[in-house]
Amino acid sequence: MLSPPLLKIQKFNLYFNYMHASSLVQYFQFLFIPFYTVFLPLSIPLT
Repeated sequence: MLSPPLLKIQKFNLYFNYMHASSLVQYFQFLFIPFYTVFLPLSIPLT
């Protein structure tokens, strides 16, 4: 039994959204690690 094309498209969209979200999380981690290493030493004298 063949699955309808719409179901295949929905599965593909779900898979694409998952991949996009995981790459976005990696991108934010890549951005936030240098940000925190700069921001934390600056915020310690302020507190």
